[in-house]
Amino acid sequence: MSVKCWPFNSSSIYVSSPFGPRYSQEVMKVNGSTYHKGIDLYPQSGSWDVLSCMAGTVKAVQKNAGGSKTGYGNYVWVANNDGSACIYAHLARVYVKEGQSVSPKTRLGLMGTTGASTGNHLHLGVSVGSQNLNNPSWVNPAPWLGVQNYSNI
Repeated sequence: MSVKCWPFNSSSIYVSSPFGPRYSQEVMKVNGSTYHKGIDLYPQSGSWDVLSCMAGTVKAVQKNAGGSKTGYGNYVWVANNDGSACIYAHLARVYVKEGQSVSPKTRLGLMGTTGASTGNHLHLGVSVGSQNLNNPSWVNPAPWLGVQNYSNI
């Protein structure tokens, strides 16, 4: 069984935008999307360091996209050892490089608000059918992490 962990060292994580249809006109205006392909997370306490959810290999890194107001901004794409993949997006800083192996809780970057973002948060996207960033198969990250109800986070 693969070890999965939350992407922050915090006893309480706030979900600011769940997976699925978007209802906020402000968010839709900023990024043009009516369907959210991940969850937006914010730690209620502790560090803003973003941690790897699983062991894997960093397949793609976008840095220096802080001024861009489109897409994911600064991000890290990790191909997990179990065949799934994760994108950690809107980072203020990236600490890893392509090809680097990561373990659960490896520091990947610092939460931020780069790209199409309405404030500081982490966008966590999970793909289970593909590890290819150009053809992901998005699923809800909460059940993937073992949480059926957002109030349990």
